[in-house]
Amino acid sequence: MLSFLTTQEKTFIAEKTVEYYLKHKMYLEAIEFALKYAQPALICRSLSTCGTSLLDQEQFELLGKCVDILANSSEELDPFIYGILAQYYYVVGDHAQMDHHFNMADSMFGKENIYSIHRTLYRGLLKFETDPSKYQKLVNNALFYLDEYNLKFPYLLPREIAVLEKIKRLNSTEQKTENKKPLRVQQFGVFKVIVAEDGYEISWRTRKASELLSYLISLDGNSVDRNHLFDIIWPDELPNNPVAMLHNMIYNIRKELSAYNLEKLIKYKNKGYSIDMNMIECSDAIVSDICAAIASKDIDTLLENERLLTDYWGEYLENIPSLWATENREYYDKMFVRGSLLLADFYCEHGIFEKALVFLQNAQKIDVFSERIMEKMLSCYSKFGKFDKLRLKYDEFCVMLDDELGILPSAELKSTYLRGMQR
Repeated sequence: MLSFLTTQEKTFIAEKTVEYYLKHKMYLEAIEFALKYAQPALICRSLSTCGTSLLDQEQFELLGKCVDILANSSEELDPFIYGILAQYYYVVGDHAQMDHHFNMADSMFGKENIYSIHRTLYRGLLKFETDPSKYQKLVNNALFYLDEYNLKFPYLLPREIAVLEKIKRLNSTEQKTENKKPLRVQQFGVFKVIVAEDGYEISWRTRKASELLSYLISLDGNSVDRNHLFDIIWPDELPNNPVAMLHNMIYNIRKELSAYNLEKLIKYKNKGYSIDMNMIECSDAIVSDICAAIASKDIDTLLENERLLTDYWGEYLENIPSLWATENREYYDKMFVRGSLLLADFYCEHGIFEKALVFLQNAQKIDVFSERIMEKMLSCYSKFGKFDKLRLKYDEFCVMLDDELGILPSAELKSTYLRGMQR
């Protein structure tokens, strides 16, 4: 009978058959039928409905057959299918392919998502024994996201389940023994000091008091003498009574803190002032670690923490106008741009151009006149086949240079643009 049907009629019948099986939750029958006809579109349709169920039922042989067909087809896969295939590759121990498929799924979002979190969870569990402290934090980040959004765990083998339970036990032990720090400090964006107990944001009587406290906190517990503080607080000209004014500022800071029995935050010893860092949790402390990774071009650490570079972390102490804060702002902005470019180069080299563009656009927000960044963007759009976008971005950049600086783009940038348009 089938021999008398056209190819179009056979395809129609196959699609209806798969839909029938899926509608009645006959998942094994649906996937086996799709495999029988070896049609990538039917396989994707089946996996989009029952892929998670196949993982739960440990139907890895069937999934392997699906992978073989899809790997040799030109079928366009959606993030969910990439996620299912990534979990299959995890099961069979091909972690390179696992990362690749999670990267492909992740690249379709441009921000933190379930696939980047699953990748992080797997990476942390698989590498935990090599550096428990580092990868415990990585796993905890993933656990937080999954719990916050009530998301399902990816498939885990018994060995990773055991590692996960071990990490949970460590977390429980640390929570019981750890003394919670009473103050949280925000250093990126508007400088804030918040009482951990009730979320109250402490305010200071004067702007100079806020500058003083932010500077002492930036020293990370190191001591500074009075004369140096004078230079920091009054860089241009000393007031008539700097000693008294400094003492008044410190007194008022301690007075504000005394309501929470935290007046000992500022210590004075051996003619130097310092902050008791045991009382403070800097919410953005990880930025310093990321900057160290950027300086050493540690791409693995950057990939594991790329969420911190997906969005700008904010100006360092944006409401503190002091020279020292401005210098630190310039440093952190420079590191954000460098880190974004490192990640952009990585994703561009791996053919994930959409993800590369996310980081290039982030870098350009900070360094708007950089022709180096624009060259990378143009090259990326060209390789991505987005020639209309390439032309638009170049034209916008030329207009901005003319409006803001009264100049034309360099010959090198124009050459990059012309080469890109010829591809």
